[in-house]
Amino acid sequence: MASTEEGARIAEIGAKIEACAHLITTEEFECIVNEYELLTLRRHTYEIALEVDARLLTEEKRKEYESKIAYWLERIAAVEEKIQKWRAVIDGCHSKLEATRATYEVMRAEFEKVK
Repeated sequence: MASTEEGARIAEIGAKIEACAHLITTEEFECIVNEYELLTLRRHTYEIALEVDARLLTEEKRKEYESKIAYWLERIAAVEEKIQKWRAVIDGCHSKLEATRATYEVMRAEFEKVK
């Protein structure tokens, strides 16, 4: 017969697995996504200004806007790279979590058989 202590240990492992599932998407990742959205908005602002004011802009001002757009595109590319790295980390965490969850289910089933 399985011990109560072993059953409690298995239940604790299950609770930890579920707690980890909620921690995988971190606050830092959300901040990076917010930064991406802000940079994209800034880029669009200059693109719209360039498009709307194209005939009214001096050559100098047009070049300034194009320079700002290029700057925002560079920043956006850097943030996109961060996002891809985080997504890879999160995907890896999900894979590990699923493997751990499967192991837990086997342990729990074995415990139930013995109990």
